[in-house]
Amino acid sequence: MASSRINEDRSNRSAAFRAVLEGKRRSVENFRRFWKEEGVNPLDKCGDTVLHFLAIHGNAAAFKLLLQDGLVTSENLKAKNVNGNIALREVARFGHKDVAEIMIRTENKLVSESNKLGETPLFMAAACGKKEVFSLLEKHIGDCMMRRNDGWHIDDSMMRSDGCTILHVAVIGECYSLAIGILESYPDLSGKRNEKGKTTLPILAAKPESFSNPWLKEIDDAKQRHAVALMLAERLIRREDWSHSVHAEDKDL
Repeated sequence: MASSRINEDRSNRSAAFRAVLEGKRRSVENFRRFWKEEGVNPLDKCGDTVLHFLAIHGNAAAFKLLLQDGLVTSENLKAKNVNGNIALREVARFGHKDVAEIMIRTENKLVSESNKLGETPLFMAAACGKKEVFSLLEKHIGDCMMRRNDGWHIDDSMMRSDGCTILHVAVIGECYSLAIGILESYPDLSGKRNEKGKTTLPILAAKPESFSNPWLKEIDDAKQRHAVALMLAERLIRREDWSHSVHAEDKDL
């Protein structure tokens, strides 16, 4: 009896994973039956739910079906794995804009949900250079910021627990075009220091390969990265607070 139940559970899970990967109507129907039984129960040792797997593989059809049928609630979408990651974080990581749109229409507060490291879906989109998803999530963070006379006030939704901002991680990931867009929208981020005391400029300066002028015609992407990196460096240099560097040098003397 117990063995039969275990085999049935395995069969149901196999059908659900096929639905995640295939996105076909028949497979999605099997997935719906699985969801009614399992819901957001963890499926692996990382604590990932079936929603996390749907998010990773960008299965918009399954998300639409579950939401249209009212089977997935806002609380379900906030389910976290052992690292505190919600499904939208995985959507941002892999750049599935269509799935992000579906999830945000159901619960727009997901954009400010952070994991154990303090990373929000917006932060992850910046770190992975997913410009379309970043722009989409950015439109829904109005509640996370307040407009002041001296510009935008940036809160924790744009910063990780170690002090790294969306600008820091965009540069670390060499997503320079996105970094320029972030700098234009949130100029105050150029002066934000992480827990090591670094602004974005020294992090960019530590990537000399980004400034090497490529000479092979085939590597157009590298040429573009070189040009954009120079543009970003020029803008960061103009905004850098050099007084901090001067004081540090005086202290060393």
